[in-house]
Amino acid sequence: MYGVQYYANLETGDNVVFTVMETYEGMFNEFSKENVLALYQTNYSDTSLVSFSNDTQINGKDALISKITTTTLEGNNVTIVFVMVIADSTTYISNFTYGTNDKNSSLANNIDACIESITIN
Repeated sequence: MYGVQYYANLETGDNVVFTVMETYEGMFNEFSKENVLALYQTNYSDTSLVSFSNDTQINGKDALISKITTTTLEGNNVTIVFVMVIADSTTYISNFTYGTNDKNSSLANNIDACIESITIN
């Protein structure tokens, strides 16, 4: 499954992007709070890191989970949950994006279940 897979809800604006790439030695350690924040600061204003953990696991695999809030160029407040899971020589990256103030977002309301459901065999 190399390449980019995605989900988009055109009514709510929720979207999820999945990317798979090869892992190299030390890659996981390169992702610090500052590096994750920098991924988004170059494209968005008012970017803040809400949470960051690179010492967690998802279904037995080493994982990094961070939550970022930002403002798009159009002035929309969004939350981005960046998840990286490493299994053997492969890195699985997911970006979950939803409106920060959208109480009707099924993605926002179920983000923890979405993350916990990530399964890599």
